[in-house]
Amino acid sequence: MNDLVFLVVDDSQAVRSLVKTAVYTQFGTQKIYTAGNGLQAKEILLSKKVDVIISDWEMPKMNGQELLAFVKGSEKLRDIPFIMMTSRDGKESVLHSIQNGVSHYVVKPFTTEKLEGAVRRAWGAFKKQKESRIAGLPKHQMKISTSGKLLDGKIQNISRSGALLDVSFDSVLTLFSQVKVHINMEFPGKGLIKAHNLSGRVIRLQAQDGQDFSNTACSVAVIFEHEKCDKSGLESLQTVINFVTESLPKIVDNSENEATFAIGA
Repeated sequence: MNDLVFLVVDDSQAVRSLVKTAVYTQFGTQKIYTAGNGLQAKEILLSKKVDVIISDWEMPKMNGQELLAFVKGSEKLRDIPFIMMTSRDGKESVLHSIQNGVSHYVVKPFTTEKLEGAVRRAWGAFKKQKESRIAGLPKHQMKISTSGKLLDGKIQNISRSGALLDVSFDSVLTLFSQVKVHINMEFPGKGLIKAHNLSGRVIRLQAQDGQDFSNTACSVAVIFEHEKCDKSGLESLQTVINFVTESLPKIVDNSENEATFAIGA
């Protein structure tokens, strides 16, 4: 976690310094922005990349709840883990923050260990959500290329970290072989989204029916190697995941047409 970028927001210079020191000590990062109120924090969020927000509740100009509302109302920022610091420990205050989308809530005064625990839980939940696998996809076309061959298949489930694919077995598919996954998916009202040249490695091969040797269908688990993927492909993959997550029930009911496939088109 030493590569994470933190934003610490509190109207007290002393508290900002203490939290900044705690974050550096516990996580080893020097990428820590500070702000004295919500308005200053807002300016930073609009101009800088931030991974985790640690904010006080009671502040002048824009308080923690108002900053939280701004973050959750922004499509770009809403998924950033948001940890609220406050002296309010009443049940009503805690519930209010949780209902408004706060990731974790720490009551002042708190120990370094409690703050660390809140950050780790919030970041862990964010990572889990980000990497959650999506199944039941709308109609699509998927091809996997390896060793000069292009194989047709379907996606069982997918996330930013990898995918589980249905493919008819071919001898070019071997454990740990390098592959590229190409996806075309048609979304109602959004058109055709292409996520091509997603580089990865096969980490599991399994026959779908071990009793019927005439059935060559197999499940192929692929882990994506982001550093080898085209930037445009990764952006398209994230678009697919975001759009399906938000619209899956409607898409599954209404999707009728499969996309026409052309790699590199």
